[in-house]
Amino acid sequence: VDLGVLQLLRMGGAVPAALLPIYAAAALAHIGVFGSVQWLGLNRRAANPNLTGLQMSWAIALQLGAMLWAPAIAGYFLGVIFVVFAFGALRLPLRSALGMWLGTAAALALLLVLGARRGPAALARQALAPPGGGAGLLWLSGLCWAVMYTAFMVALSLTTVAQTLVAESLGPLFAALMGLLFLGVPVRART
Repeated sequence: VDLGVLQLLRMGGAVPAALLPIYAAAALAHIGVFGSVQWLGLNRRAANPNLTGLQMSWAIALQLGAMLWAPAIAGYFLGVIFVVFAFGALRLPLRSALGMWLGTAAALALLLVLGARRGPAALARQALAPPGGGAGLLWLSGLCWAVMYTAFMVALSLTTVAQTLVAESLGPLFAALMGLLFLGVPVRART
């Protein structure tokens, strides 16, 4: 259905032609990956055998990426994100649903702030440029944020909140020590 709507919008000039095959490939990869995991029975060991959180993350990442490609119809992709949340909320525990909302809100805020500061066209150009330079740093930053939020939610589900926060608060110390070991940057006494 989404591809049909995107095709109509492409014919109207609101969507670049390159978005459709990439969107279709990402959607087929989603079906292939999660279908294979369920068919092989790998999901039976998970706390949520439907893998709802992972499937929602994939779908939301696809919509956010599509917003970068076609900022003129960002409202459409935002609507799809709400549909993803509506169906995902049927199977997701409240804590996980709140984490998904928090991560999505942070990503949308990042897109809005960067779009307001640099303009949507400049943001899309930087995000869609080949890796290297500023575009590579943007994608690396997004990947790091995604891993951080995912690891935080997994840690909260596997241990207590206090242990998770202690481990998270040690992050700057470990970053300083790695900077000393790998980059030779001296660690300040207040660290």
